[in-house]
Amino acid sequence: MRYKAITKSQTQNIGVSVSFLMLVSAISRFYFPGWVLALDAIFSFSDTLLRIATYFGIGIVGLGMAGGLLILYLRLFTSLSIPGISAVILTVIILGGFQIIFLGVMGEYIGRIYESSKNRPLYVVRNTKNI
Repeated sequence: MRYKAITKSQTQNIGVSVSFLMLVSAISRFYFPGWVLALDAIFSFSDTLLRIATYFGIGIVGLGMAGGLLILYLRLFTSLSIPGISAVILTVIILGGFQIIFLGVMGEYIGRIYESSKNRPLYVVRNTKNI
């Protein structure tokens, strides 16, 4: 197919011939799996995952505290503890858990700001009587 495009210059009209190659049996190379759409649907409309992140951080801090009790038990009552490294690992786990908690709380706060910025009414009155 040949198309003729007309453009306007400052001085005169110019005609440009453009030819397009006809694709008879072309195969699309575009691949968009369905799980990408599913993840987009999950992440786009809900702040539930942010709440799950907060609970996940609380769980990590709880596991860190339980690990601390285990390390303390091993240190006091057995000779199985490794000096120095256990405190470092425990500190990293507990502080990482606190970071995840605060990230979830901040995300939840931003999610609530987003919901309130939509300006949706709190309720809709279906009908009124004698008002």
